[in-house]
Amino acid sequence: MPSVTPDEPAPTPVTAHAAKEMGGLSTPFRWGIAALAQYLQREGHERPGPRQHEQPSDIDGQEHVVKLGVFISNTKSRRSKLTQEQRNVLAWLGVEWA
Repeated sequence: MPSVTPDEPAPTPVTAHAAKEMGGLSTPFRWGIAALAQYLQREGHERPGPRQHEQPSDIDGQEHVVKLGVFISNTKSRRSKLTQEQRNVLAWLGVEWA
């Protein structure tokens, strides 16, 4: 009998590994992007729920807990201060601004 596997979300254009390698971005922003990319791959959307949501992430070969809800909330509220590179990365990840 053939096995059935559930549909998996499409891979995100920016992987957690790629986010860590991006030059010109601050370490906290890269960590937030890495955690967001991991969350997207698992859940298929960028809305982690409450502001308190924490995302365990493998960053630089170590397990970290990123406050993903705070990262997304702060990033959206400060979008006018983001660099073009930061906005591009968030757009690649499909972050919705509305």
